Amino acid sequence: MPSRVDAPWRLINEAVQIGSLAYIDVDLTSDKLPPGFTYYTPYHFAVGYAAAFAAYEPGRKLVFIAFAGTDDPADLWTDIESVGSSAYIEKYAAQFSDWVADVLTYFPGYGVVFTGHSLGGMVAETFTHWYQGARGGNVYGVSFGGTGVNGGWENAPAEHFFHITHSQDFIGKH
Repeated sequence: MPSRVDAPWRLINEAVQIGSLAYIDVDLTSDKLPPGFTYYTPYHFAVGYAAAFAAYEPGRKLVFIAFAGTDDPADLWTDIESVGSSAYIEKYAAQFSDWVADVLTYFPGYGVVFTGHSLGGMVAETFTHWYQGARGGNVYGVSFGGTGVNGGWENAPAEHFFHITHSQDFIGKH
């Protein structure tokens, strides 16, 4: 049975650190992970650019799956389209489904933390919903600066999903 996540603030801090790395070059990511984490595998939209990646911490049996957020005009359009429609963001998130399933198959018995910023935060929330109740209940999500599915967080999984924003964030504020 996987160990429960022992400290939510530690988990949130690591999720934000790891989630922010989804924007940088694949070759640089492993050197910037928090202590104890190992880079596992990227999901590529284009050569050399990871739209998502996984990292794991064997001591606590946790795998973090980080999704990159908005960083080009096409992503901005996806953000705008997704605010009014959870079906749209689910379609966007579905392109990662096989890769996420492969990562989780590689780490049986591990808890999972889905994380991301902006558009990646919406993807993280979607996967947290899809996998809620799986893996012995050890499924968490952390979004920072995301808009939420359907533009809100009221349907996020209670006690398993953390949304981080600041008062001046015009995207992630409700």
